Amino acid sequence: MSKRCKARTVQFCNGDCTFVQWDGKAEGCSAIVAEGGALLVRGCEFKENKPQIELGEAVRRAVIAENLFPGKARITNRSKVVLGWSSNDTQM
Repeated sequence: MSKRCKARTVQFCNGDCTFVQWDGKAEGCSAIVAEGGALLVRGCEFKENKPQIELGEAVRRAVIAENLFPGKARITNRSKVVLGWSSNDTQM
């Protein structure tokens, strides 16, 4: 199941989590969907090579750092936030 953040003022901080078995219906859903506000994802492991994080147009701040991804990081950024990919590890 995806973690969906809808409120404009949301400040979602997620650290040291392991994400597995999201998007069970194979609809292309990300593990984390932020539609607005601020997002911090640090030190997480995404166990599946499918969409991991999605930033909506209303996201005003985001930090995605020090995470583990199988394959390439699959992050959709529809916001105007410029993301830095600090120390994210991907397995090729």
